[in-house]
Order: sequence, then C-alpha cells, then structure tokens
Amino acid sequence: MKAKDNFKILWRYLKDEKVKVFAYFILVVITYVPALIASILWGFALEHLIDMNYKMFFIFLAIWELTYIFCYSLAAIPRDYIYNYLEIKFSKNVIKDLYHKIQELPAYAFEEVGVGELINRMTTDPDRVMELLSKIIKMSCRFIVVFVVIVICFKTSLIIGLEVIVFALIMGIISKHFFPKIKKTQEHIKKLSDNYVKEATENLTGIREIKALGIKKNIKNRMNNNFDNYFKEQRKIRIYEKFSYNLNTLAYFKLQFIIIASCGSLFM
Repeated sequence: MKAKDNFKILWRYLKDEKVKVFAYFILVVITYVPALIASILWGFALEHLIDMNYKMFFIFLAIWELTYIFCYSLAAIPRDYIYNYLEIKFSKNVIKDLYHKIQELPAYAFEEVGVGELINRMTTDPDRVMELLSKIIKMSCRFIVVFVVIVICFKTSLIIGLEVIVFALIMGIISKHFFPKIKKTQEHIKKLSDNYVKEATENLTGIREIKALGIKKNIKNRMNNNFDNYFKEQRKIRIYEKFSYNLNTLAYFKLQFIIIASCGSLFM
C-alpha cells in the first residue's frame, strides 16, 4: 500500500476528529521541548554554580527537572489517551468495512487470494496505516527541532552551522544507501509471511482431506522448507540492519566529536 493511499484512508476515517489529531500533534511537539531547552537550562545552572549563586542554581535545576516531568510524564497522559482513542476508532471502522467488502467478494476471488491472507490483512493493515499517522507527526516535530538547532548553530558560528549541515548530509547518504534495501527486503518478507499464513490456513482447514489422501508428510516437508526460507530471510535482513545501525552510530559519534571540538575552540 502506497503512502498516498494511506493518507487517503487516514483522512477518510479521521476527518471528523481533526481537533483530536491537532491536539495529539501539539502534545507530541511538547515532548520535543526538553531537547531544545535542556542544555540551555543546564548552562545557566552551571554558570550560577560557578558564581556560587546557589539559589539561582537550584531554581534552574528545578525548572529543568519540572520541564522533563511535564513533557514526559504529565503531557504523556492526554497524548496517549488521544492516540489510543484515534487508533481504536480507526481500527474498528476499517475492520468493519474490510469485513463487509470481503463478504461481498465473488466466489472466484477466494481462489486467487486465500482466506488466511484476507484475515491477516484485516488484522494488520489498520495497525500499519495508523502507525503512519504517528510517524508523520513525529517526523514533523523532528523537522521543527532540526530547523531550530540549525538556526542556533549558524547564529553561534558559521563554521559550526556548516559542520552540522555536512553532518546531516553524511548521515543522509548512509541512510539512503542502506534503508531502501532494508525496506525492500522487509516487504519481501511480509509477502512471504502472507503466503505462508495463507498456505498454512488452507492446509489446516483441509487437514482431514490431506490425511485421507496420504500426503500429510509431503505437505509437512513443504511447509518446513517454507518456514526455513522465511527465517533465513529474517536472519539475513537482521544482520544487514545491525551492520547499517553500527555504521550509522560510528559515523554519528565521530561527527559529534568534531562538532563539539569546534564548539570548544570558540572559547580558546
């Protein structure tokens, strides 16, 4: 299912809940506030500590702590409540419509697509589409945070700003190299999973006929081969994911060291 189709489905089922979707967006934005102001508050707190102004040190320390409590604990309650409400409403309505459409399918459609695959689609597709809403909102929030950080970096120093841009480009190149293959392989694994669920459901549904025909052993061997292939693909993609993650982490910490060293050089 393409992202454009997912957007259409989300809009169709959540267009009456625009207020709650907007409220959820604002609450997610709030969770990114500490990432922007925590270092600033710590900076002021340390300055007052160095000046032995302990009263102001504890005030900024308290503000820092209260910011995290509010953003990560208190704001999380209505945020999770709204998301659960939207998720349940969306999933319920989508599953009802899917079930109704499956009932209306002509008989030959069940020969092309197995019952197991249709059941799997009913239970997994709504979750995937709903996850898209959460990902879109989080991505928008991260974009806002990144934009603010880049503006601050350029205001602090042109060199640091350029380093951050180069940092982002290098991380983007690494992601662009690895993520398409990971995504393509995951889609392939999902297709294998759907086919195996379909075949397993059909075999178990017709187990009496299989035993009567004496082909139980052949069916078992074929399913074992299918399962072996499925988990072999799973193992390969997980190794690839770990490699890309470790390379990404290595690049991140190296570039982080360069940027922090550059910041430190401003005070020399």
